Amino acid sequence: MRALNRNSMDLRSFLAEVYDSHETLNEAKRAFRRLYARKELEGVLRRLLAEGRIPICFLDSEIVELMHKALVVDPWEYSKGSLELTPIGYIALKMLDGLLSISLEDIYSPPGTIVIKGARLFQNRIVRVYQRYLMECWSPSEYSRVALFTPCSKVKPVPRSFINLKIDAMLAKEGFNVDRYIVSEPLILIPYKYAYMFPAAHYDYPPPLLEPDEREIFVNMLAEILRVRVSRAYENIVYFLTKHHRKIFEDALEKAGVEGVYVPFNVYWLPKLRDVLRSLT
Repeated sequence: MRALNRNSMDLRSFLAEVYDSHETLNEAKRAFRRLYARKELEGVLRRLLAEGRIPICFLDSEIVELMHKALVVDPWEYSKGSLELTPIGYIALKMLDGLLSISLEDIYSPPGTIVIKGARLFQNRIVRVYQRYLMECWSPSEYSRVALFTPCSKVKPVPRSFINLKIDAMLAKEGFNVDRYIVSEPLILIPYKYAYMFPAAHYDYPPPLLEPDEREIFVNMLAEILRVRVSRAYENIVYFLTKHHRKIFEDALEKAGVEGVYVPFNVYWLPKLRDVLRSLT
């Protein structure tokens, strides 16, 4: 394995060097841990700024934090002794491999900026890369006994929607230890901790646009994720979903041979959701 030379690289070349120097994803994760701590990220950015290759806004603390989360590991996972490549990190990998064309301006646009929209988004290249990320790289945290699934929203980022603010307030008040997931077309599934990241906070795809063949893809991929990833990590699955997403989710549950507990989706049913979670946590 060749040594990494970080003295005369821009950010993109540095990442390419890391990816190219490791044959497996696990080795790349270990490289991230060793070579790309936040201090090193800031050093790279300061050098690029001095060379006039990036604007000074890239040194804003919030942007540095976002880039650190996106390109390296998610600190929440890291703090518990594990490493996880984030969705933006995976998308950056595909950019570096020449498999995806998208600007860094789009990737780092503020959450809520709609970048992905239009018809038949299940065929969108960014969407398909994200779906592969779920299938190839993502795994549940396994720090909770319960996985809670709620629907996507026209509000982006989804956690800012009215019902999600209510759910989050209830979970915080009760002190429930649950892992949250957003059921989404066309992204299939959004781990809640990534809801402010690209592409989860940057798409718009109203349910009426979902075509029958896309629905089949949705169900099949969700079923595979539930069977291979979710059911092996959690003792209980709870879904608090709209009628539209409930049918898709239950079709996926049936296809996966997995059971779940349904709570009707309405703010007035939050006490019922609370009681169900009390009984399971």
